[in-house]
Amino acid sequence: MRSFRNIYYDIKQHHNHTLKFLNSSIAFIDIYNVQKRLKKKGGDSYDKFLTEWEYLFLQKLKINKRRIDFLCGRLAGKRAVMRHLIRNSGVNPEKVAESSFFKDIEIRRTVTGRPAVFIKDGKGRNGSSDFYISISHTEGVAASLVSNKQDCKGIGIDIEKIANRDPSLWNVAFTDHEKSMLEQCAVKGNGNAKEVLDEEIARYWSIKEAVMKSMGVGVNIDLKDIEIVETHDYSASVRLKNGAMDRFQLLEGNTLKAESTRIEKFMVSIACLY
Repeated sequence: MRSFRNIYYDIKQHHNHTLKFLNSSIAFIDIYNVQKRLKKKGGDSYDKFLTEWEYLFLQKLKINKRRIDFLCGRLAGKRAVMRHLIRNSGVNPEKVAESSFFKDIEIRRTVTGRPAVFIKDGKGRNGSSDFYISISHTEGVAASLVSNKQDCKGIGIDIEKIANRDPSLWNVAFTDHEKSMLEQCAVKGNGNAKEVLDEEIARYWSIKEAVMKSMGVGVNIDLKDIEIVETHDYSASVRLKNGAMDRFQLLEGNTLKAESTRIEKFMVSIACLY
Protein backbone atom coordinates (compact mmCIF):
# COMPACT_ATOMS: atom_id res chain seq x y z
CA MET A 1 0.00 0.00 0.00
CA ARG A 2 1.15 3.51 -0.77
CA SER A 3 1.47 5.93 2.10
CA PHE A 4 -0.78 8.88 2.83
CA ARG A 5 2.40 10.93 2.88
CA ASN A 6 2.11 11.06 -0.91
CA ILE A 7 -0.05 14.17 -1.11
CA TYR A 8 -0.43 13.86 -4.87
CA TYR A 9 -2.10 10.49 -4.56
CA ASP A 10 -3.75 9.51 -7.84
CA ILE A 11 -7.24 8.09 -7.53
CA LYS A 12 -6.55 5.58 -10.29
CA GLN A 13 -3.87 3.80 -8.23
CA HIS A 14 -6.52 2.26 -5.97
CA HIS A 15 -9.95 3.42 -7.09
CA ASN A 16 -9.52 2.13 -10.63
CA HIS A 17 -12.52 -0.14 -10.84
CA THR A 18 -16.15 1.01 -10.88
CA LEU A 19 -15.17 4.69 -10.93
CA LYS A 20 -12.29 4.43 -13.38
CA PHE A 21 -14.26 6.49 -15.89
CA LEU A 22 -14.81 9.35 -13.42
CA ASN A 23 -12.36 12.16 -14.08
CA SER A 24 -11.44 12.94 -10.48
CA SER A 25 -8.43 13.82 -8.36
CA ILE A 26 -7.74 13.02 -4.74
CA ALA A 27 -5.32 14.24 -2.08
CA PHE A 28 -4.47 13.30 1.49
CA ILE A 29 -2.90 15.38 4.26
CA ASP A 30 -1.04 13.95 7.25
CA ILE A 31 -2.64 15.83 10.15
CA TYR A 32 0.17 14.93 12.53
CA ASN A 33 2.72 16.62 10.26
CA VAL A 34 0.61 19.77 10.20
CA GLN A 35 0.37 19.76 13.98
CA LYS A 36 4.16 19.38 14.25
CA ARG A 37 4.72 22.32 11.92
CA LEU A 38 2.24 24.50 13.83
CA LYS A 39 4.01 23.67 17.09
CA LYS A 40 7.44 24.37 15.62
CA LYS A 41 6.75 27.43 13.48
CA GLY A 42 3.70 28.96 15.12
CA GLY A 43 -0.01 29.30 14.46
CA ASP A 44 0.44 31.49 11.38
CA SER A 45 2.65 29.03 9.47
CA TYR A 46 -0.21 28.09 7.12
CA ASP A 47 -1.81 31.53 6.70
CA LYS A 48 -0.25 31.99 3.27
CA PHE A 49 -2.34 29.08 1.97
CA LEU A 50 -5.69 30.50 3.11
CA THR A 51 -7.98 33.10 1.59
CA GLU A 52 -9.29 35.94 3.74
CA TRP A 53 -12.63 34.19 4.27
CA GLU A 54 -10.95 30.91 5.22
CA TYR A 55 -8.59 32.68 7.60
CA LEU A 56 -11.42 34.56 9.35
CA PHE A 57 -13.52 31.40 9.61
CA LEU A 58 -10.57 29.55 11.14
CA GLN A 59 -10.12 32.27 13.76
CA LYS A 60 -13.75 31.88 14.86
CA LEU A 61 -13.24 28.22 15.75
CA LYS A 62 -12.41 27.94 19.45
CA ILE A 63 -11.92 24.19 19.79
CA ASN A 64 -8.43 23.19 18.69
CA LYS A 65 -9.52 19.90 17.05
CA ARG A 66 -12.05 21.74 14.90
CA ARG A 67 -9.39 24.26 13.90
CA ILE A 68 -6.96 21.51 12.89
CA ASP A 69 -9.65 19.57 11.00
CA PHE A 70 -10.76 22.71 9.14
CA LEU A 71 -7.19 23.67 8.22
CA CYS A 72 -6.18 20.18 7.08
CA GLY A 73 -9.43 19.73 5.17
CA ARG A 74 -8.73 22.96 3.26
CA LEU A 75 -5.15 21.96 2.56
CA ALA A 76 -6.29 18.57 1.24
CA GLY A 77 -9.00 20.23 -0.83
CA LYS A 78 -6.66 22.80 -2.37
CA ARG A 79 -4.13 20.12 -3.23
CA ALA A 80 -6.81 17.98 -4.88
CA VAL A 81 -7.96 21.01 -6.90
CA MET A 82 -4.37 21.83 -7.79
CA ARG A 83 -3.73 18.30 -9.02
CA HIS A 84 -6.99 18.31 -10.97
CA LEU A 85 -6.08 21.55 -12.73
CA ILE A 86 -2.66 20.26 -13.69
CA ARG A 87 -4.13 17.07 -15.12
CA ASN A 88 -7.12 18.53 -16.91
CA SER A 89 -6.91 22.26 -17.55
CA GLY A 90 -3.51 22.75 -19.11
CA VAL A 91 -2.45 24.95 -16.20
CA ASN A 92 1.28 25.51 -15.84
CA PRO A 93 2.42 23.08 -13.08
CA GLU A 94 5.04 25.57 -11.89
CA LYS A 95 2.42 28.28 -11.33
CA VAL A 96 -0.01 25.91 -9.63
CA ALA A 97 2.73 24.56 -7.36
CA GLU A 98 3.38 28.03 -5.94
CA SER A 99 1.91 28.51 -2.46
CA SER A 100 0.41 31.83 -3.60
CA PHE A 101 -1.84 29.90 -5.99
CA PHE A 102 -3.56 28.35 -2.98
CA LYS A 103 -5.03 31.77 -2.21
CA ASP A 104 -6.79 31.65 -5.58
CA ILE A 105 -8.68 28.56 -4.38
CA GLU A 106 -11.40 29.11 -1.79
CA ILE A 107 -13.42 26.31 -0.24
CA ARG A 108 -16.57 27.49 1.50
CA ARG A 109 -19.39 25.76 3.31
CA THR A 110 -22.84 26.03 1.76
CA VAL A 111 -26.07 26.35 3.75
CA THR A 112 -26.36 22.55 3.90
CA GLY A 113 -22.75 22.22 5.08
CA ARG A 114 -21.63 20.83 1.74
CA PRO A 115 -18.29 22.37 0.68
CA ALA A 116 -18.07 24.38 -2.53
CA VAL A 117 -14.88 25.34 -4.34
CA PHE A 118 -14.26 28.65 -6.10
CA ILE A 119 -11.23 29.53 -8.18
CA LYS A 120 -10.33 33.17 -8.71
CA ASP A 121 -10.58 33.88 -12.42
CA GLY A 122 -11.10 37.63 -12.64
CA LYS A 123 -14.72 37.26 -13.74
CA GLY A 124 -16.40 37.84 -10.42
CA ARG A 125 -15.91 38.23 -6.69
CA ASN A 126 -16.07 34.49 -6.02
CA GLY A 127 -14.60 33.23 -9.26
CA SER A 128 -15.65 30.08 -11.08
CA SER A 129 -17.14 26.99 -9.51
CA ASP A 130 -16.85 24.23 -12.10
CA PHE A 131 -15.95 21.47 -9.65
CA TYR A 132 -17.57 19.32 -7.01
CA ILE A 133 -15.46 18.82 -3.91
CA SER A 134 -15.79 16.52 -0.92
CA ILE A 135 -13.70 16.58 2.25
CA SER A 136 -13.25 14.06 5.05
CA HIS A 137 -10.99 13.69 8.06
CA THR A 138 -10.35 11.13 10.72
CA GLU A 139 -7.65 10.51 13.29
CA GLY A 140 -4.37 11.61 11.67
CA VAL A 141 -5.56 12.02 8.06
CA ALA A 142 -7.60 14.47 5.97
CA ALA A 143 -8.77 13.61 2.46
CA SER A 144 -10.43 15.40 -0.43
CA LEU A 145 -11.96 14.39 -3.75
CA VAL A 146 -12.54 16.76 -6.69
CA SER A 147 -14.43 16.20 -9.93
CA ASN A 148 -15.88 18.22 -12.81
CA LYS A 149 -19.55 19.16 -12.43
CA GLN A 150 -20.15 18.29 -16.06
CA ASP A 151 -19.22 14.67 -15.38
CA CYS A 152 -21.64 13.89 -12.54
CA LYS A 153 -24.24 15.27 -10.12
CA GLY A 154 -22.29 14.83 -6.92
CA ILE A 155 -19.31 13.11 -5.32
CA GLY A 156 -18.42 12.04 -1.81
CA ILE A 157 -15.36 10.77 0.01
CA ASP A 158 -15.08 9.39 3.52
CA ILE A 159 -12.09 8.08 5.40
CA GLU A 160 -12.40 6.06 8.60
CA LYS A 161 -9.78 4.59 10.87
CA ILE A 162 -10.23 0.86 11.36
CA ALA A 163 -10.84 0.50 15.09
CA ASN A 164 -13.17 -0.92 17.69
CA ARG A 165 -16.54 0.86 17.41
CA ASP A 166 -19.13 1.82 19.98
CA PRO A 167 -21.66 -1.06 20.20
CA SER A 168 -24.52 1.42 19.78
CA LEU A 169 -23.45 1.91 16.16
CA TRP A 170 -24.62 -1.62 15.40
CA ASN A 171 -28.30 -0.76 15.79
CA VAL A 172 -28.16 2.90 14.77
CA ALA A 173 -26.42 2.51 11.44
CA PHE A 174 -27.07 -0.97 10.07
CA THR A 175 -30.12 -2.80 8.75
CA ASP A 176 -30.83 -6.45 9.53
CA HIS A 177 -29.48 -7.40 6.11
CA GLU A 178 -26.23 -5.52 6.73
CA LYS A 179 -25.83 -7.03 10.18
CA SER A 180 -26.20 -10.49 8.66
CA MET A 181 -23.52 -9.76 6.05
CA LEU A 182 -21.17 -8.37 8.70
CA GLU A 183 -21.65 -11.44 10.86
CA GLN A 184 -20.86 -13.67 7.87
CA CYS A 185 -17.66 -11.70 7.27
CA ALA A 186 -16.64 -12.24 10.89
CA VAL A 187 -17.27 -16.00 10.63
CA LYS A 188 -15.11 -16.19 7.49
CA GLY A 189 -12.35 -14.43 9.40
CA ASN A 190 -11.80 -17.57 11.47
CA GLY A 191 -9.18 -16.67 14.09
CA ASN A 192 -9.18 -13.03 12.97
CA ALA A 193 -12.92 -12.52 13.35
CA LYS A 194 -12.61 -9.36 15.46
CA GLU A 195 -10.13 -7.72 13.09
CA VAL A 196 -12.22 -8.62 10.05
CA LEU A 197 -15.39 -7.30 11.67
CA ASP A 198 -13.71 -3.99 12.60
CA GLU A 199 -12.51 -3.58 9.01
CA GLU A 200 -15.90 -4.35 7.48
CA ILE A 201 -17.77 -2.07 9.88
CA ALA A 202 -15.40 0.72 8.89
CA ARG A 203 -16.05 -0.13 5.22
CA TYR A 204 -19.84 -0.05 5.57
CA TRP A 205 -19.79 3.12 7.64
CA SER A 206 -17.49 4.95 5.23
CA ILE A 207 -19.58 3.91 2.21
CA LYS A 208 -22.72 5.29 3.84
CA GLU A 209 -20.95 8.56 4.68
CA ALA A 210 -19.57 8.90 1.15
CA VAL A 211 -23.02 8.29 -0.35
CA MET A 212 -24.60 10.95 1.89
CA LYS A 213 -21.92 13.43 0.88
CA SER A 214 -22.45 12.69 -2.81
CA MET A 215 -26.07 13.74 -2.35
CA GLY A 216 -25.16 16.77 -0.23
CA VAL A 217 -27.23 15.74 2.79
CA GLY A 218 -24.59 15.38 5.51
CA VAL A 219 -26.09 13.30 8.33
CA ASN A 220 -29.62 14.58 7.79
CA ILE A 221 -31.04 11.24 6.69
CA ASP A 222 -31.35 7.89 8.43
CA LEU A 223 -28.20 5.81 7.89
CA LYS A 224 -30.40 2.76 7.44
CA ASP A 225 -31.96 4.41 4.38
CA ILE A 226 -28.62 3.74 2.67
CA GLU A 227 -28.39 -0.05 2.65
CA ILE A 228 -25.36 -1.93 1.40
CA VAL A 229 -26.70 -4.93 -0.46
CA GLU A 230 -23.35 -6.57 -1.18
CA THR A 231 -19.66 -5.76 -1.43
CA HIS A 232 -16.96 -7.01 -3.74
CA ASP A 233 -13.19 -6.50 -3.68
CA TYR A 234 -13.65 -2.77 -4.25
CA SER A 235 -17.18 -1.94 -5.36
CA ALA A 236 -20.42 -2.01 -3.37
CA SER A 237 -24.05 -2.33 -4.39
CA VAL A 238 -26.20 0.20 -2.53
CA ARG A 239 -29.98 0.36 -2.14
CA LEU A 240 -31.60 3.71 -1.28
CA LYS A 241 -34.84 3.94 0.67
CA ASN A 242 -37.17 6.55 2.14
CA GLY A 243 -35.36 9.87 2.73
CA ALA A 244 -32.27 8.79 0.79
CA MET A 245 -34.36 7.81 -2.24
CA ASP A 246 -36.31 11.07 -2.00
CA ARG A 247 -33.05 13.02 -2.16
CA PHE A 248 -31.77 10.88 -5.04
CA GLN A 249 -34.93 11.58 -7.04
CA LEU A 250 -34.81 15.29 -6.18
CA LEU A 251 -31.34 15.44 -7.71
CA GLU A 252 -32.68 13.53 -10.73
CA GLY A 253 -30.14 10.80 -10.21
CA ASN A 254 -29.93 7.83 -12.55
CA THR A 255 -27.04 5.85 -11.09
CA LEU A 256 -25.16 5.73 -7.81
CA LYS A 257 -21.75 4.07 -7.70
CA ALA A 258 -19.65 3.44 -4.61
CA GLU A 259 -16.40 1.69 -3.83
CA SER A 260 -13.90 1.39 -1.03
CA THR A 261 -10.38 0.24 -0.35
CA ARG A 262 -8.12 -0.20 2.63
CA ILE A 263 -4.98 1.92 2.79
CA GLU A 264 -2.73 1.30 5.79
CA LYS A 265 -5.01 1.35 8.86
CA PHE A 266 -7.78 3.29 7.16
CA MET A 267 -10.80 2.57 4.98
CA VAL A 268 -11.38 5.04 2.16
CA SER A 269 -14.71 5.11 0.31
CA ILE A 270 -15.86 7.23 -2.60
CA ALA A 271 -19.31 7.62 -4.12
CA CYS A 272 -20.55 9.27 -7.28
CA LEU A 273 -24.08 10.28 -8.29
CA TYR A 274 -24.89 10.39 -12.01
